[in-house]
Amino acid sequence: PGITTEQLKGYFDRCAQVGLRLIPWLDGRIPLEQFREHVATLKDHPALLCWYVYDEPSGERFAEANARLKLAKELDPSHPALINYLPDRLTDHLGDLYSTDVYPIPHSSPLAAINAVAQMKIGAEKEKKPVWMWLQGTGYAYWMDREPTPRELSCMVYGSLLAGARGIYYFAQVPRTKACFDELRALLVEVDALAPAL
Repeated sequence: PGITTEQLKGYFDRCAQVGLRLIPWLDGRIPLEQFREHVATLKDHPALLCWYVYDEPSGERFAEANARLKLAKELDPSHPALINYLPDRLTDHLGDLYSTDVYPIPHSSPLAAINAVAQMKIGAEKEKKPVWMWLQGTGYAYWMDREPTPRELSCMVYGSLLAGARGIYYFAQVPRTKACFDELRALLVEVDALAPAL
């Protein structure tokens, strides 16, 4: 929340220089006026992919998430905007796409992520929206005592794509092990190559 629009624009400019597209996370802690300034100022930037307006709302925060989604769409009707929902809400996603995050390792199996995609796809198809999935690419955070193995990473990615995901992304942490990092890099190259078919 402490980043200024000018600082954010610097990140956008650098990403544009190297050919990357951005999904800025407009954290719910950002004051509404700053949220408004970010969207209004950067809506025509070539590095912008879509607006990520709220993460994991629950209870009374649904109203705030919905209001921020509406504001982002009013200020920039040309780009998609999304709310990332908790895995206990896999239907009725507002926004331009369905999105959740499931980090199952080591407490469960990759199937937890794949099943979440399959459940989201049911509602998303009716609404003609794509499904994007935050997958677990690291460990040692959020009460996880290990990272996914390369095979678990691959299973989550390809299982999610087969279940209907059309966007795969990872949260902020960086893998600690070389094997995990190398597999993530390889998977990103493979998925990029498959993008035209998807």
